[in-house]
Amino acid sequence: MITILNSKNKVVVDKKQLKNDAQKIIDLLDYSDFELTIVLTNDKTIQKYNGDYRNKDVPTDILSFPFHDNLLPGK
Repeated sequence: MITILNSKNKVVVDKKQLKNDAQKIIDLLDYSDFELTIVLTNDKTIQKYNGDYRNKDVPTDILSFPFHDNLLPGK
């Protein structure tokens, strides 16, 4: 399941196309049974998340979180 959350009201995003593209990517990676949530937000909010979860008080382009704590990158 793919969920798209867009809090950037000033930016028009084709959610259907983004969801279709994301599904193609997870299918190619053989992760079709995984859940994916994409959150589109502003610098202030992403900076808060980056500070809360990575102890870095700066905005960033991407934050990712594992669904299962025991998964390792690339596995």
